[in-house]
Amino acid sequence: MQNELKIVGIQADLVWENPKENRIQFSKIIEKLEEDVDLIVLPEMFTTGFTMSPKNVAEKMDGKTISWMKEIALKKNTAVTGSLVIEDNNKFYNRLVFVHPSQKIETCDKRH
Repeated sequence: MQNELKIVGIQADLVWENPKENRIQFSKIIEKLEEDVDLIVLPEMFTTGFTMSPKNVAEKMDGKTISWMKEIALKKNTAVTGSLVIEDNNKFYNRLVFVHPSQKIETCDKRH
């Protein structure tokens, strides 16, 4: 018996530097998924777009977007991944966050 991995990649027009509106937009898209999936892949910097003003939009790892990702993972019993601007130790990162259905979080910071 072969198991299939079901992955959904979501691409959408982003509301520039507006994490709240982008979370709302992605929530609506995710709610419309008719099948169960194993992984939801969100765009890079999905909450803001590629901003050059990270201080204006950065979040902490215990912020609203990470909580939102955990909520989606738990509700849909799926892994969720995407990157966003994270402030950590007074530095800003384009951080890929991977949330497991178990709520375990793994991260990787983009390096140039």
